[in-house]
Amino acid sequence: HRLRALIFAACGMAVALPGAAGGEAGTAHATPTQPQNDSRPGPAGNPAPVGVEDQIGDRLTRLGERLDAYRGAHGHFPAGTVPHPQFPPADRFSWLAELADDEGQPGRSRPLWDQRWHDPLNDRFVRQPMPDVLNPAVGEQVGRNRFPATHFAGMAGVGPDAPELPVTHPRAGIFGYDRQTRLEDIHDGTANTILVAGVQVRLGGWAGGGPGSVRSFTREPYVNGPDGFGTGQPDSMQVLMADGSVRTISKAVSPVIVRRMAAMADGFPLDDAVPGEPGDPPPVPRPTVEPVDDPDLAHAAPAPPRAARRADAPIDDPAPEEHADPPVAAPTPPEPAIDVAAALAQQIARYELPRPVAVRRLLVELEDMIGAPLDLGGGDTIELEARLDRTVSVRLEKTTVGAILDDVTRQAGISYTIDGGTIRLRPATAEPGLEGAAPAER
Repeated sequence: HRLRALIFAACGMAVALPGAAGGEAGTAHATPTQPQNDSRPGPAGNPAPVGVEDQIGDRLTRLGERLDAYRGAHGHFPAGTVPHPQFPPADRFSWLAELADDEGQPGRSRPLWDQRWHDPLNDRFVRQPMPDVLNPAVGEQVGRNRFPATHFAGMAGVGPDAPELPVTHPRAGIFGYDRQTRLEDIHDGTANTILVAGVQVRLGGWAGGGPGSVRSFTREPYVNGPDGFGTGQPDSMQVLMADGSVRTISKAVSPVIVRRMAAMADGFPLDDAVPGEPGDPPPVPRPTVEPVDDPDLAHAAPAPPRAARRADAPIDDPAPEEHADPPVAAPTPPEPAIDVAAALAQQIARYELPRPVAVRRLLVELEDMIGAPLDLGGGDTIELEARLDRTVSVRLEKTTVGAILDDVTRQAGISYTIDGGTIRLRPATAEPGLEGAAPAER
């Protein structure tokens, strides 16, 4: 059967996304930003030290782990601001403040939730520096009113009103001022939806609500543009996806793809060949024809043939009633063949699992990346099912989707063959570490 599920592996991955025209994966070089005022649209400065991008990715990954722990404990991601019936969002505590207090670190001051976050009574809590939410490539480390800043904001979706939209709105992102998003609300898939993005201008205090900690895409370009998103690189930015992976979005990526990544339930694929914007009606799936299972209909007698008009009948002689034949529908063109080899050759900048992940869950993500079904129908199905429950660890750089699939299946003791547009899985002829599959298999 075809391996399909609406779950995605909770793994860490950094991916250089292809451009809008399907070009090669972009590369990014981090640059630190000098302190800048709120009116400046993007970063400036000298090349960042080697390893800064890895530091950014590590901090985003750790932030994703903390958010996943919160979701596991509460059943939903935190709301963008801590609810308060009397305070507007800008006066409430942020989701980062709730995260910090929820972890209950020894020696840390506790917030007074019934006061505004910037009230002097909360100074001991909100003026503590939070290195884990700072980007080493961004020079500015304080926000407005000189509070310690955050360089990471929860993704609110698409449009200026996105932080205030209901959780069911097709332009809504995971974070809103009042919405508490559950995993099942992310209809587009956690691997396709941005959870947190880097910000580098119009910074706010980490403990405060508002656009400093919750932000949406409103104006292009989205990388180093007027919305203030960016992680210090001149031509790309890193983002945390809802499945815990870290991706690098190039400036060359189509803006419509970036908007679809920000909205969690717009119903569109990450393919700019499919027209539509978050908020538009999603593509209508093709109807399927069900087989006739009613015995009375299946064995009904055929209709009698239509009577023909007499060839010698005069014009005024009424002919037997005729009905025009229904137009013959044009045959449905076959589905375009999936170029599995090209999909496996896609370049990936970095792919890393911060912790072991079940092969079954990881293959769901790889199936989505490849765009071709993974079939489990070959070989010993019971043995294959057992091997799919194994856990694997992966850390690859400057690699391809095919190399990732090779590494995962090798560790799990699984081989695969390419059959047209389908990848068929079966137990390998040898356990991992021994002589592998037949030459025709991978």
